[in-house]
Amino acid sequence: MNKGEHIVSSFDNDLSGLERDLLAMGGLAESQLQGALEALVKFDIESAESIIARDSEIDEHERKIETGALSIIARRQPMANDLRYVFGNVKIAGSLERIGDYAKNISKRTIVMSQHSSALIPSDLES
Repeated sequence: MNKGEHIVSSFDNDLSGLERDLLAMGGLAESQLQGALEALVKFDIESAESIIARDSEIDEHERKIETGALSIIARRQPMANDLRYVFGNVKIAGSLERIGDYAKNISKRTIVMSQHSSALIPSDLES
């Protein structure tokens, strides 16, 4: 994401680390949401419980990104583009964390709905 090199290569390493963390978080949020939707359609309680348990991983990624961003700002005092890049990563991390929360909530509702599955037809959920 970040283009260009800085005089201090460790600054580039810090920015790259932030990007790697964000990409990992995005992949996890995507898989959590996809898993939650599959669990909903199939009324798969085990998958739903697994997604609920893994929500803390997404929360931890967000904390790591926020901490990394604060560290970069405090130690490197980034200017213009770099500062926007760092803050952009923090905002995206917040959105990804919210997606993880949505996946957790879908999973919680899947468990409740599965207890009343006779009233629901999963094929209706697919369309």
